[in-house]
Parts: sequence; structure tokens; C-alpha cells
Amino acid sequence: MKQPTDFQLSQLAHIYDPIKAHEYYVRKRHLKGRRKGSAPSPPGQAPAQGQKVLPPHRKAKGSKTPREQQKVKLKAHIDALQARLVKLEKLIKQKEATLAKDQLLNKGKAKQNQKGKAKLSAAQKSAHKKQQSKQYQQTHKQQLKLKAQQKKAAGGGGSTKGAKAKGAHKPDEKKSIAELKALATKVRGLIAVANSKLAAL
Repeated sequence: MKQPTDFQLSQLAHIYDPIKAHEYYVRKRHLKGRRKGSAPSPPGQAPAQGQKVLPPHRKAKGSKTPREQQKVKLKAHIDALQARLVKLEKLIKQKEATLAKDQLLNKGKAKQNQKGKAKLSAAQKSAHKKQQSKQYQQTHKQQLKLKAQQKKAAGGGGSTKGAKAKGAHKPDEKKSIAELKALATKVRGLIAVANSKLAAL
């Protein structure tokens, strides 16, 4: 084999200039970004430029884990219970206000009746007492019913189930103040339980 001459060697050899090389790269470069919808890189291979790599414990955006779904459900349940509690507290305040007004009216009527009592005869007094008891029964119907139910509950266990079932189907507006307060405490308990479950998740 022939050895190359000095002239041939001088033609082949060239000095590397980094500045010229960079300028050449800048002139000739044609960068292509990753297209949308392209398949993810197979395992073991580096991801393409601009492609995000999710850690193995995290799922893609939009899909929730069962724990996250449970948290969302619990939060919605707590919000519904709190809304119910606010509604119940409003109703209790309204009913207490109307009860206080009724009591003031009854006191005013009682004072007027006491003034007229001095002039009444014995027969008139007994008729007046009957009328007062009727008025009391009409104004305190719900309280009297509740007392009767409590007496039945203390006497026999069979009738309480029916009373409870009737009370459960009654709308909130028709319930007595005592029933509404009991329901409000029950709802508060449910909220506390739900909050503890949410904290445990």
C-alpha cells in the first residue's frame, strides 16, 4: 500500500474551529418538537423533548384515586348536613319567636280576665276556666302531644316505634321545637362523625 504524500495529507488535515462549528450548527439546525398524541416512550427509553414523566404513584390528570373520590363524597355529605343544620336552627328561632309572642298575648289576656274576674259570679268563673283551658289546649297542641307521647314511651315500648316513625315522616315545618332541637343535635353528631372520617383519610 502506498503512503500518502505530504500534499495529500495537507488536503485531508484541517484545524477544528469551535466558533465556526457553532455558526454552522445555528445555520443548519431544524428542530422538531414532539407532536400531540404521539405514543409515550417505551420503558427504559428516555422521554422525548418536552414530554412530561409522571411518577408511578400518580395517575394522569382527570382520573381520581378511590381515596380522592371518597374524600369528595364525604365533603359533599358534610356540606349537605351543614346546610340542613342551618335550616333547622332558623326554624327553631322562628318557632321560639312565635311561641314568645303567643305567651305575651296570653299574659295580656290573662290580666284582662283577672280584672273582670272580680265582678263575675261562680257559674261565670267556671265557664271562664273551661274557655281558658280550651284556649291553652289550642295554643299548646304540639307540646301536649309530645308530653302524651313521652308518657306512652315511658309506659309501654310498643307504641314508641309508631310514634317515632310518624315523627320521622313529618316535614320540619310541622315538628315541635323539642323535635327540631333533637334533630339538630343528631345532625351535629353526624357532621362530627363525617369530619373525623375525612381527617382519617
